[in-house]
Amino acid sequence: MNRLLTLVMVAALAGCAGAPGQPMSAGVRAGGAQDIGFARAQITNGTVPQPESFLVEGLYAEHDLPVADAPAGKTLSVALGVGKAPLLPAGTPATFIQVGMSSGIPLEQLKRPKLQLVVVADRSGSMQGAKIQALRAALTKLVDQLTPDDQLAVIQFDTSVDELHGLSNVTDKAEFKAAVGRIKDAGGTDIGAGLRRGFSMLEAAPAAEGVEKRVILLTDADPNEGNMTTASFNELVGQYAAKHIGLTAFGVGLDFQPAIAEAIGHQEGGNYVYLESPAKLEKVFDQDFDYLMSPAAYDVDLAVTPAKGWKVAEAFGAKLDPAKADGYHLNVKTLFFSKGRGAIVLRLEPTGTPAAGEQAIAEGHLTYIERDHVTHRDDVISAKATGDLPTGKTRYFSPEPVRKAVALTNMYLGMKEATRLFHAGKAAEGIKVLAAAKVELEDARTALKAEDLATEITLLDKLSADMSR
Repeated sequence: MNRLLTLVMVAALAGCAGAPGQPMSAGVRAGGAQDIGFARAQITNGTVPQPESFLVEGLYAEHDLPVADAPAGKTLSVALGVGKAPLLPAGTPATFIQVGMSSGIPLEQLKRPKLQLVVVADRSGSMQGAKIQALRAALTKLVDQLTPDDQLAVIQFDTSVDELHGLSNVTDKAEFKAAVGRIKDAGGTDIGAGLRRGFSMLEAAPAAEGVEKRVILLTDADPNEGNMTTASFNELVGQYAAKHIGLTAFGVGLDFQPAIAEAIGHQEGGNYVYLESPAKLEKVFDQDFDYLMSPAAYDVDLAVTPAKGWKVAEAFGAKLDPAKADGYHLNVKTLFFSKGRGAIVLRLEPTGTPAAGEQAIAEGHLTYIERDHVTHRDDVISAKATGDLPTGKTRYFSPEPVRKAVALTNMYLGMKEATRLFHAGKAAEGIKVLAAAKVELEDARTALKAEDLATEITLLDKLSADMSR
C-alpha cells in the first residue's frame, strides 16, 4: 500500500472566490514575472527557447488556481491542498502540496491606490520598428488608465536620458500622449541611467498617504551601455525598493533577457509583464493595469512544517529556505491583488514511513506586512489529513483543483528539460518529455473542464513541432 496524506479539512485561512450569489473576491499573486510571454513569443516565432526562458511563477500567474473559500474581508488568505502525480521528466511518483493564495476582499470594493508614476522608456536603436511602435501604444494605453488624481512623468533613454514630461497630475491626457509620441529610436541602451533618473524623480517627489510610487520601465532589456549587469540591476532596484518605490517592467521584442525579469521578483514591489502581441497589450492595460499597480502584502514569510515522515524537497514559485526549528521558510517579497488566485507548489519526499490515520499534513506560521508598510500580521494555518492511497493509483488530488497546479508544474519542468535536451542535441528525447507533459495537461483539462489548459496543450504541440525540424 502506498500512503498519501489526503486532505479532508482546511482550518484557518482558506483562499478562494465567494460562494454562489456572493460578491467575487479578489485573488493575490506573487510579484515578479506575471507570464511566460517571452517563451511563448519565441515558440510562436519558431525558435526553441533556452531553458531559463521559462519562469514557473509566470506560468502560474496566467491561470486561476483556487484551493478553498476565503474568509470575508481578509486581505491575505492561504490554504493547503495535496496531490499525487508523476513528476517529470522521469515520471516517478511524487507528492505535492499546493499553497493557494487569495483574498476575502470583494473585487467590487478593491480600488487601486493613487499613483505617482515615472515612465522610463527605452528609445535605443535596438527598439526600432515594431518594438518602438508597441512601446508607444503601451504608453498611450497607460495614459488612458490614469485620472487627474494620479501623477505621471515621461522620460526616455538611450546612452543619455531626456525628460519629455515632468511629474504632474494627469489633467490633460493629450499633453502626455504628445510626449509619448516624441519617443524615437536612436543610440545605445543604458538602462541604469534611465532607471536612476526615474527613481530619483520619485524619491524627490513629496510623499502622500495612500499614494503608490512606482517606476514603469519599457524595454527590450538588451543593455549594451553603462555596465548594467543583473547584479547591479538588483542592487539599484533594491536600493529604492527599501524606500517603497516599486518597479513594473514591460518587456518587448525577442531580445529580452529573462534574468532581468527574474531579478525583479526578488525585490519588494516588483512585477513584470511581457507584451508579446497587440492582444496582450490590450488585455494588460484594459483589464490588468489596476492590479499590477496594487500590492496586497509585503515580506510574506510562511514557515511550513510537514507531517512526520515527510520533508520539503523543493518549492516552485517562491524562494525556499532550508529547514529550521520552526519549519521550511517560503519567502515572497510582494503579493499583488489580481482577478485569479495564485499558488506556490511544494514537492514532498518521504523520510520514512508516514504515519497512518488523521493527522496534520502541514502546519504553517504566516507573517506579512500590510500594504500600508506598517501593519504586521501573524497567522497560523493548518490542514488535517488522513487515508491510504490504493496501490496502483498514480494520481490523487484533494481538493480536485490541485490537479491543475500540479499539471502546470509538470508542464514547466517538461519544457525546461525538453529544451535543455534539444540544445544538447537530443531533440527526440526532449519531444518525449513534452508528450508526457501533454498527458498531464490533458488529464487535468478533462477532469476539471479547464479550457484554459487547451492553450498550454497547443503550446506544447508547437514547441514539439519546432524541435522536430
